[in-house]
Amino acid sequence: KENFSQDEISKDKLLLEIKKEIKTFYRKDLQSVINASGVVIHTNLGRSVIHEELYEACKDIICNYSNVEFDLENGKRGSRYALVLEKLKMLFECEDALVVNNNAAAVFLVLNSLCYDKEVISSRGELVEIGGSFRVPEVIKAAGVKLCEVGTSNKTHLKDYEQAISENTALILKTHKSNFALMGFHSEVNIKDLHELAKEKG
Repeated sequence: KENFSQDEISKDKLLLEIKKEIKTFYRKDLQSVINASGVVIHTNLGRSVIHEELYEACKDIICNYSNVEFDLENGKRGSRYALVLEKLKMLFECEDALVVNNNAAAVFLVLNSLCYDKEVISSRGELVEIGGSFRVPEVIKAAGVKLCEVGTSNKTHLKDYEQAISENTALILKTHKSNFALMGFHSEVNIKDLHELAKEKG
């Protein structure tokens, strides 16, 4: 913004300033950038990009009204989850599925639904804070679940999980630590071994 003295104010200058302000207001803040970070799915650069073929396939739906929450067979309100439910059940070989828009919400719903008032086991090295200030221990607590911490910040072994399992254990939680990493003297248990342990303990 420029400051004009009373003598300098003119209709043309005033109109020019107004046009500049309007142009700034309507400027597109989101714009394409080149990802040279080496990280394919970058959280600060829009995460996963949409392939042009997928966009072309969806463009007609995106730019028009659709049956996103309307059942065409019975002419009544439907569920938006029904459009992907059967495909997800087939892909993940599960009984049911629910789609949410972030990991913290997904973890909360799983814990609250399957583990309420019971224990969940987690490595101390995975009790991290992720983007959006979501802290794993706080999500667990908010879900009404008791946290059972095992191992240490830098080392957790399979036996730590095994020794912590009790009658009140509902779930073993394995957390992806995002871009946080420990260097040097550290170890963790891979998800395959945890899966085998959970199957063994029922």
